[in-house]
Amino acid sequence: MKGAELTARFNAKCVLVTGGASGIGAATVSRFLGEGARVAIADTNLEAASQLASNLNADDRAIPILLDVTSDESVLRAFNTVASLLGGVDILVNSAGIREIMPALDLPLDKWDQVLSVNLRGTFLTSQAFVRALTERATGGAIVNISSTASIQALRNRVAYVASKHGVSGLTKEMALEFGPYGVRVNAVAPSVTRTPMTASYFADPKREAEYVSRYPLGRICQPEEVAAVIAFLASDDASFVNGAVVPVDGGYSAGRF
Repeated sequence: MKGAELTARFNAKCVLVTGGASGIGAATVSRFLGEGARVAIADTNLEAASQLASNLNADDRAIPILLDVTSDESVLRAFNTVASLLGGVDILVNSAGIREIMPALDLPLDKWDQVLSVNLRGTFLTSQAFVRALTERATGGAIVNISSTASIQALRNRVAYVASKHGVSGLTKEMALEFGPYGVRVNAVAPSVTRTPMTASYFADPKREAEYVSRYPLGRICQPEEVAAVIAFLASDDASFVNGAVVPVDGGYSAGRF
């Protein structure tokens, strides 16, 4: 982990990462553990979360938690469990997300609802529960949401995903206004296509991968660890006056045509 040996920014901090068992979420879990935090790996796939906790050899600093972000009961249960096992949550990373690739005219309503429920409703429910718990403890904290460059530029055949990520970016700014007076900073990262299990099919064909790479001024695809590094910065005291920001992590993709 590049630079991790230089800092222990999150000693004595407890972090909950939704969608923490894979992809950007898993990289974020690893990053926070490397910087001294206690981390709850929250996911619908408890087996994968447990395996990640075991693989990271974090002893009792990482615990797997079953969490369905679309269920307010599941969210409340998860926060209560983390509080009893690791202490109150200080930092929330909303990494749980799904997508459907389909033309808008063909998208069934249940698929639309599913994507919006996980990506947008889930981000709201976990953030609401987090800040409610913080106000009871009378402490501040930080939320980092995972938006997307799809909230900056639309992507063909991803209407629900694009709508949800625009919503996440707007929600980030609104929550920054409302939660700031409680000492809670709310920011988001907006990554471009990143090498994760969810995007593996994009790169199965070398020609298709080359086409993706050609879109980026830096000439390569984003790695999840690069997104995790920005998430860690936004969650840290190094970003103590950063609030309501949506930070592209896209190698210059959203800067313009290349």
